[in-house]
Amino acid sequence: MTDTTHDTPIDDPAIPQADLAVPVACNRTDDARRREEERLRLALQAGRLVTWEYDPQTNTILRSENSQDMLGVPRDDLVSAMARVHPDDRRLVDAAYRPGGALSVEAVRYDHPDGRRLWLSTRSVEMRGSDGRRSIVGVTFDITERKEAEERA
Repeated sequence: MTDTTHDTPIDDPAIPQADLAVPVACNRTDDARRREEERLRLALQAGRLVTWEYDPQTNTILRSENSQDMLGVPRDDLVSAMARVHPDDRRLVDAAYRPGGALSVEAVRYDHPDGRRLWLSTRSVEMRGSDGRRSIVGVTFDITERKEAEERA
């Protein structure tokens, strides 16, 4: 086989073979990453949960892509999401965002923009980056079906 742009055989010993293998290895890594991301997306959707990271220094949040569907607000919109938490439950959510705050919120009411009342539960961990910056990383579960079953029982 000949490289038509340079008329140099591909199996020429002057061409380092490792250089030819790098794109293949990168493609395999990219493929593995895409498959892993797809599995995570499916798990989040099937489990009716959203992952997120909150930065208290900037008061910003970034949620997983499925958050728009579950919560009905943009994935980076902290203000709109907090406004939809039932007023009697906001103190529970606020506590989770303070230094040393609660890292587990068992159940809060959330008013979805489409009119549904959701029940949400949150688990999170406080983390510090190598630069010492604090962030909170967590997952929010939709527990509406469980709460409705409890209310019927």
